[in-house]
Amino acid sequence: MSDTQTSAVTALKTLLTDPGDSNSAAFGEYLAEGVVLKSPFMPAEGREGVLAAIGNPMISGFIAGAEWSEPSEEGDAVTVKASLPPGRPLGGFAFGLVSGGDGKVIRIEQDMLPPAPVELAPLKLTEEIRTSMENAIPDQKVALIAYVDAEGQPRLSYRGSTQVYSDDQLAMWIRDPNGGLVRAIAANPRVTLMQGSTPGMMYEFQGRARVDSSEEARERVYSGSAQAEQNQDWRRRGVAVIIDLDRVDGLGMAGRLSLARQ
Repeated sequence: MSDTQTSAVTALKTLLTDPGDSNSAAFGEYLAEGVVLKSPFMPAEGREGVLAAIGNPMISGFIAGAEWSEPSEEGDAVTVKASLPPGRPLGGFAFGLVSGGDGKVIRIEQDMLPPAPVELAPLKLTEEIRTSMENAIPDQKVALIAYVDAEGQPRLSYRGSTQVYSDDQLAMWIRDPNGGLVRAIAANPRVTLMQGSTPGMMYEFQGRARVDSSEEARERVYSGSAQAEQNQDWRRRGVAVIIDLDRVDGLGMAGRLSLARQ
């Protein structure tokens, strides 16, 4: 690794953490006119285009608080990594600089790093998850449930009546008491749900589903469903399904989370 390559990496780190005209100009001294940026977010070509993409303040905001590695040689690139703390949606980024025969950087390779593992916490649904469920229909992000039918075929179904039932339970009102979902969970109660209400928020729920025929559960789940769902079963011929959760993984405004039944 040459002194020029090391200096180019230092200039790149400076621009990424403190975007501005002077730092952009300093890093630009190391770039070939036809330099190319390979990136999952902002691919660019040419010195000016690459500097504009690398110097975007959004990038510096995203990697704020990252821990930087020492540069290392990986193949034909000199690579430096910006690792983000646990809980962030990504583990960070790796930036590789490939130089041409004259020492100028001809290609910048940006790769995403896998997120750091999140420590498991006791399963207790957060207020953010509750709000996400409550806003599912207005936001047109109703829960998608996966179950296995009698033939062993995985099935998917959107369920607009999905709601939080307790700190570790979900519930839904199933209009057809003889439908495929009700028949399936009688033989195999394991289900998985996916739900996300706003950009950047997504939750996966794993648990065991069962029909609760008690009047208390029926009244509570039916009443907890959106009016549009109630209107489709105004005679209340359906059934209340309770899902005892075993695990929740997801991404909220506070970062990634993993909850598990103890």
